[in-house]
Amino acid sequence: MASAPNRFGRIKWHEVIFLSAGDRRFITNPAVAGQSGGAADDAMPTRKTIDEKLSALDALAAEGDPSTQLARIQDTLDDWHYRVVAKATRLAADGLFYEAVPNLMAAYPRFLEQPGKRDSNCLAKKAIVRALVDLECNDTAFFLAGLRYRQQEPVWGGVIDTAVEVRCSCAMGLVATGYARALVELTALFHDPEAEARAGDCLWQSARSRVVAAVQSLCR
Repeated sequence: MASAPNRFGRIKWHEVIFLSAGDRRFITNPAVAGQSGGAADDAMPTRKTIDEKLSALDALAAEGDPSTQLARIQDTLDDWHYRVVAKATRLAADGLFYEAVPNLMAAYPRFLEQPGKRDSNCLAKKAIVRALVDLECNDTAFFLAGLRYRQQEPVWGGVIDTAVEVRCSCAMGLVATGYARALVELTALFHDPEAEARAGDCLWQSARSRVVAAVQSLCR
């Protein structure tokens, strides 16, 4: 059997493990050679499970230093798991971390790819959009795109649109930006096939009307 050179002599190929797919360093496999992992153990940190990441975010809520909270939240928003990102997003909104808005905007598109698998029930997208509304994001184009977003997911007997709350939150956000054509855009929700979306639109049309009436009364 062929073997590889190393500073201790020669190691047989079946006793070798690699640190990564492109790694060319030879490390003795402790399961085969019966030796300590040594450098391999140090070079391969254990990946955290989803539950461990969520627990870490629970602990972060008790962190007294806002700058530490913000840094951890921003790092976690780079995660690919929708539950982890959704929880970090809620922490950002609860803590009013306006500095996290660019991170939230950057995280959102990741969950548009293979959405049924990567963001079941729109969990991450719903949290992100609602947080952007709470954090006073004024990106009109983002909210306009969200008004048209739909995500069909299979259920027993058919499919269901899980993006209703995304559209409703985008309606809130669009109105809050002061976009001149917000009411025109929101009228599309009157024809939304989902009753929940139509109800959300009516609420925000009503709220907008009350704000306009109040402003007009002050200007008289």
